[in-house]
Amino acid sequence: MVKKMVLAIKMLFLAAGFLVLFSCNLGMDYVLGRTTRDPFPEIPNVRSFNGDRSIIISWTWDEAADEYYLWRAVNANYPLQYILVYNGPHTEYKDNFDLPDVKQLYLYRLEKRRGTKHFRDLDTPGKAGLGVVSNMDRDIYEPNDSPGQATPLTTVTLAANSWYYSSNATDGICIYDEDWYYVNIPAHCRAGILLYDFNAIGGQNVDHFEMYILPDGRNVRLISDTEEFVENHENFEVRKYICIRPLYSTFQTEENLENDDDHPQPPGTCGAFISYTIRVHSVKPIN
Repeated sequence: MVKKMVLAIKMLFLAAGFLVLFSCNLGMDYVLGRTTRDPFPEIPNVRSFNGDRSIIISWTWDEAADEYYLWRAVNANYPLQYILVYNGPHTEYKDNFDLPDVKQLYLYRLEKRRGTKHFRDLDTPGKAGLGVVSNMDRDIYEPNDSPGQATPLTTVTLAANSWYYSSNATDGICIYDEDWYYVNIPAHCRAGILLYDFNAIGGQNVDHFEMYILPDGRNVRLISDTEEFVENHENFEVRKYICIRPLYSTFQTEENLENDDDHPQPPGTCGAFISYTIRVHSVKPIN
């Protein structure tokens, strides 16, 4: 009996030694079931227009990363100067801004650490997320960025907004909003869609939006406060999807960021946040 116990103890020590040796050769991560790969590169998701001058940055949890580092640069012409604004284990960071920072553009890049090794790239163009400091808020229909998320369009007036901003710095990236709606059109009828562009009416009469229609595949440049018709030639009711898109060239000329003596227009900046209303103005038989 004693011999069996001694043999069992020896086997236990032998197994423990083998485990230690195996761990040293393959790494403790392997023994603990953790991935042995490097952290994957990632452009952080950046959300602007939260109604409180904040920018919310988020990223994917990475099993291979021990810690995350978030870097921020003021959007400007080359060279960009990135500073560290967050490091830690979380996957979201809210960048809060107060005056005089209101209405400024920032670029964000993500770094990951595994052990003593850091994985970052602050120089390659296009690897950053773009954010806008603004007290404007997204409309209540967001997210309606795809046909599957489309908002129903009727004779009730909907108040919405859209934006387009781009960085003229070395990253050369942009952010924009596309709004999808759908309208049910009776057989052999056409629906008149009416969009009222607040910037076009209040200032110069510049067209800021275009309308893409599915399944027609037709693209139309919209004139503010002027009906654009969507037709149904079938013998039954048809649902048509329309996408309101910013016309990038005219949004770029707006540059409606803060621009006065105390808050000069940031270099390398162009874009606008524009409000509009939309509704079905009429439904008539096709002549």
